[in-house]
Amino acid sequence: MKERKFPKEDDIVFCTVSRIFPTTIFCTLWGGQEGVIPISEIAPGRIRNVRDYVKEGKKVVCKVLHVDESKGHVTLSLRRVTSKERKDMLESFKKENNAQAILKNFSSKTGVKIDDHILGSIEEKHGSLFNLFQISLEDKNNLADLSVKDPASLEVLYGLIKERVKPKKVRVFLELEIKSSLPDGVEKIKEVLNLKRVSVKYISAPLYRMEIESENAKEAEKILLQEAEKIVKSFKNFGEVKIRPK
Repeated sequence: MKERKFPKEDDIVFCTVSRIFPTTIFCTLWGGQEGVIPISEIAPGRIRNVRDYVKEGKKVVCKVLHVDESKGHVTLSLRRVTSKERKDMLESFKKENNAQAILKNFSSKTGVKIDDHILGSIEEKHGSLFNLFQISLEDKNNLADLSVKDPASLEVLYGLIKERVKPKKVRVFLELEIKSSLPDGVEKIKEVLNLKRVSVKYISAPLYRMEIESENAKEAEKILLQEAEKIVKSFKNFGEVKIRPK
């Protein structure tokens, strides 16, 4: 695995437990650096046996408390990681493993290997290799960042990405102004806005927001417009509906 930069304080990092002592746990960070978890940062309360919480080889998610690059020291905490942070990091690790597997398969099929410094540049620009693969599904020209010159090899990579990476979901919204002077206008609005394909949120009178989440932004916009037009037609006898420009 290529060498990566040291993490920063408060970063959430993925580690593997390497050695266990009565008052200290040593871990290897995802980037190859060694980190230390003091016994006070394993869990709240008194700890009688460290091995009740971790074992050698176990994958753990930690929070970075302190970094001393000159000494190569990274102090970590297990107990300060929230359940959401842990879930998000495990998901990121799973995605990045998937991206690395795609790259390995690509190299096996084509004989093309990506230099570590290029992978480092991709991480700085896109956050991760997986992120690059995901946005390449929208525009495969993004794969130019890998510096693969052979078009046929790029097509092989693109095919592997399409097989193993799901497009990133986007949230598309449209705002409506809805007015009614009828005594039961509020009930009429609720009735008309009871839609199946999109969600509708009340913002403030007379403003409502229609939202939809999809892997295809253009298709999502098309659905929103279709539903908005239905609302305009359904409400024409009860009041006024305007589609607000974005």
